Amino acid sequence: MNIQKCRKKDLNVLNKCLPMVKNKHQWRFDIQKQNKGAYLIAWQNNRPVGCLVLLFEGVDIAKIKNILPTCPDINYLYIHEDYRKRGIATSLIKEACEICVKNGYRQIGLLVDKNNKLAIELYISFGFKNSNFGGFPGINITLKNGKEIRKREVAEYWIKDFS
Repeated sequence: MNIQKCRKKDLNVLNKCLPMVKNKHQWRFDIQKQNKGAYLIAWQNNRPVGCLVLLFEGVDIAKIKNILPTCPDINYLYIHEDYRKRGIATSLIKEACEICVKNGYRQIGLLVDKNNKLAIELYISFGFKNSNFGGFPGINITLKNGKEIRKREVAEYWIKDFS
């Protein structure tokens, strides 16, 4: 398995293997092209099996942006269901953290559903801590069929310091 930034030529295979809401891969690639973030793809045997969107400008929630104006945000993390529990999310997060450190950022953040215990355990293993900014109602998730829905659970913002 290897992790690399998305390339224009990857978009067609991403649309086939990691179905997302229409044009999401293109939008994420455009963010990267504009140097506003990185769209990381996990590949196994020439097949994309996961992805992570890192936004250098941070999360688009005023309450967080006002407190952490220069904190990059893991805006999206997805692993194909057939490839979960194989360390792919760990590799993607590690790469995102390395990119942040290389670019001089002092921390990284992300939103996580407060009931997603597996994800929270993973983030804790990386040194993320709950910001205690309070809950944020609803997060977007992508279903197997590629449709995006808004979950009603409460998300919390977690932060990792690189100091």
